[in-house]
Amino acid sequence: MEASQPISYTSYCVEKRKSKRVFLNQIAEPVCWEAVLSVPEKYYPTGQAAQGRKVYPALVLFKMTLLQTWYNLSDYGIEEQVNDTLSFMRFCGLQLEDDVPDHSVVCRFRKALNHSGAWEVLLNQINSQLTGHGVLVKQGAAMIDASVTPTLRKPKGKSSYTLAEGKEPPLDKTLQPGVDQEAR
Repeated sequence: MEASQPISYTSYCVEKRKSKRVFLNQIAEPVCWEAVLSVPEKYYPTGQAAQGRKVYPALVLFKMTLLQTWYNLSDYGIEEQVNDTLSFMRFCGLQLEDDVPDHSVVCRFRKALNHSGAWEVLLNQINSQLTGHGVLVKQGAAMIDASVTPTLRKPKGKSSYTLAEGKEPPLDKTLQPGVDQEAR
């Protein structure tokens, strides 16, 4: 930030934190948001609503849907994260005193973009701008914990024996159903 611009309290708090979201800073800086803004404004009404809650800027909602995609969050999850995480709030362009759009607003916005086909256009614009600056963003994947857990050396369960005529040894050993004999 330039020294001549006033710094908001939210920005000040985020800068003072030791653990900053470097990823969000890398994304926010190279993107020309004004160029992207023209697409969602076509499909989302801006201004003051006659009834109900206030209408949020399309850019705030678009940034929330980007965070939702990148961090694999639900509508409720993104509302909670933007409310609780200063770096998410700062990325969306919100201040501490601002109201955060709730999950239903985000859902309606995302559905409007998907229904009109604008979502793919917007993602292509964002990705082309980021690629031009050498930044590559891929959607996160859920990680599976492949930890090793100790097991019993012998299968748990009682063995039963049946008498078999004409065999040597005369007893057949059978395990209870569901016992894995190779669980070592």
